Amino acid sequence: MGLLDKLFNPVWYKISKLDANRQRIVAAVLCGYDFCRQNVEMELVAPLESFLKTNHISAVVGPQGLNANLKIQLIDEAIVGLCRCFKRPDPDSINKLSSNIVQYLPEVWGIFVLADINHRLQRNSSEVLDQTHYSKDSDEARTQVLVKWMNVLGVTSPSFITQVNAYGFAIAWERMAQSFIGGMLKGLSRSSSEDILSKAEKLAADIPAHRIGLTKNFIERLATVEE
Repeated sequence: MGLLDKLFNPVWYKISKLDANRQRIVAAVLCGYDFCRQNVEMELVAPLESFLKTNHISAVVGPQGLNANLKIQLIDEAIVGLCRCFKRPDPDSINKLSSNIVQYLPEVWGIFVLADINHRLQRNSSEVLDQTHYSKDSDEARTQVLVKWMNVLGVTSPSFITQVNAYGFAIAWERMAQSFIGGMLKGLSRSSSEDILSKAEKLAADIPAHRIGLTKNFIERLATVEE
């Protein structure tokens, strides 16, 4: 990579200095975080939005649905809760990816999303998952996320959590908590290095300023880990 790459995509420049396997691990972190956000919106937030509109439960849901900022808040809280209770797959079942990615992925994603929350809401919140109030138990974490969503949406209905779970939230949450990381890593491990690195290079160029340092720290830590 040349001088322009070093100036305009500094994170990717740093990644390019790693060996091929570590490059793939970092690429999986970047692609996986983006993929996780997309799936949380599709599997958890979108059905909730439909439920709210149909049942006229929350005043913040207009004809066009939730506004973008509210959606982001809901997605963030769901990711933090999921990261705490994600079931990690057996490293031996993941081809082409070191066990490091399986072990640390939820923590790294958790640091990313907590940094996003703190930056956007301008508050001093938890910096690591262990300092959040979310449980490692999937059922408890699901309830905690829904309670947080109630606060964000201004919902006071005592039956909200039961109704949302019955609407499909509980099933979607459990599916993601139990198999999402394993399925995603298997998919990434089967993708060609060229494809995953190409996508990660584009994502690296768009990492927000408040998360660049965290990403570089992860890259530096990974560079020193024994394979």
